[in-house]
Amino acid sequence: WEQEAYERKKAWSNIHKQQLKVGHDFRDAKAKGSDACVFCGDNKPIKQKKAKQNGIEWDEYVESTRPRPGKEERYNTCWVCKTNHKSVMTEALAKTKFAKKLNGSSIFQELRRAEYTFTAQPTTDLCDSTRTSEYFWYPDLEAAALAAGWKPRGKQKESVPWWPKNRRKMKAPTTPSTSVSTITPGSSTKRAKRRRSEEDDDRKPSAKRGLKF
Repeated sequence: WEQEAYERKKAWSNIHKQQLKVGHDFRDAKAKGSDACVFCGDNKPIKQKKAKQNGIEWDEYVESTRPRPGKEERYNTCWVCKTNHKSVMTEALAKTKFAKKLNGSSIFQELRRAEYTFTAQPTTDLCDSTRTSEYFWYPDLEAAALAAGWKPRGKQKESVPWWPKNRRKMKAPTTPSTSVSTITPGSSTKRAKRRRSEEDDDRKPSAKRGLKF
């Protein structure tokens, strides 16, 4: 029966992957009113209970969503936008996504210091343990890439620069924002030890506090 249960779970995992390809995740619920994912505007943002069940460090997630300097909008994400990397992505994926414009950039360390990232270790019955991943918010990375000379191509041009999709009547900006803001560390102390360790390993002349959003 254990093998049979394993095969059923494996089959369901494959179904989930196929759903994601067409923009659907069974964990999502359709949004009503303004309580919507800012990246698609269609689904409700993920909530604490399901986030914890799926391995997301909730305190880190909440801290990372706070408004950036000079902005009013908080980030949030639904499951399908997270899984399909429309809202967040890892450092390795970001470097590929933005044509290597972020290679050697201090943006990743700056976002970590400001606690604008969160970690997640997915839970699954198909294996004993999974890798812990660190996620960066897409708009932060896009702004840095545009400032570094990244030029979107094809269909990407239609969605750049990023703007919150949960505001139905809001018009998309016509030009990228290249204003300079200084990010500051968050109030949470949960990751202070890890941040101090990273700062010790990253004391290089190229690491600057100026950050473009």
